[in-house]
Amino acid sequence: MVLDAMKVPEIQDEYNKAELLEAVEKIGRVYLKYQVREKNHPSKGSFLVIWSRRHTGYTKWVGTSDSGIIIRWALVPLFQATGDSSYLESALYWHDEKERMVDTVEILPHFHMYDDDEFSARILDETGWDPEGHAALFELTGKNRFRESGRKYMDKHMKVFQREDGLWQRSHDWKTGDTQETARMVRGCGWAMEGLLAMNRMYPDSIYLDYARRMGDLLAAHQQP
Repeated sequence: MVLDAMKVPEIQDEYNKAELLEAVEKIGRVYLKYQVREKNHPSKGSFLVIWSRRHTGYTKWVGTSDSGIIIRWALVPLFQATGDSSYLESALYWHDEKERMVDTVEILPHFHMYDDDEFSARILDETGWDPEGHAALFELTGKNRFRESGRKYMDKHMKVFQREDGLWQRSHDWKTGDTQETARMVRGCGWAMEGLLAMNRMYPDSIYLDYARRMGDLLAAHQQP
């Protein structure tokens, strides 16, 4: 967002561009610091996305299905703005490790609970947005492998989340196979729609756009005046 704001004339008049870029790079370095790179870690390549408070302190949640947004809105834009290859290397590392995980499971878990060393059983509809990371790399490089891996991820998610009316179920337990009915809320479904539209950028005028339209039409029709 700051990188986008730097292009606005009013922001340019008010702030020093070099100082803003320096501040953004400091944030970017935090992302690089909290990417999991431990050998044989089950969620290697993903990023620490949540510090969850407990009575005894904080526990770390790694975004196994929740890191693509960092690629889209942080690492790829930082690489484009600075030319620093460490941001691109981090994004590619995320992609390759995620693709490896997707190929080994029926559906990718949402979080890895770092301190407990186990995956959370519950996957939320919000993980539908993760193809944004694949789309960012595809748009940057034009290489089909990024959209193909995004399709594998999204199709496995849609198999358990997608409803014919366009909405997504609220959650799925990958251990038991139980699914929680849609919560009909714009947050979770909106993030799923973001992922569907990201898929459409990679596969234009496809089933992904059709389902995004169904979701949008249904949610819009039920908004209160």
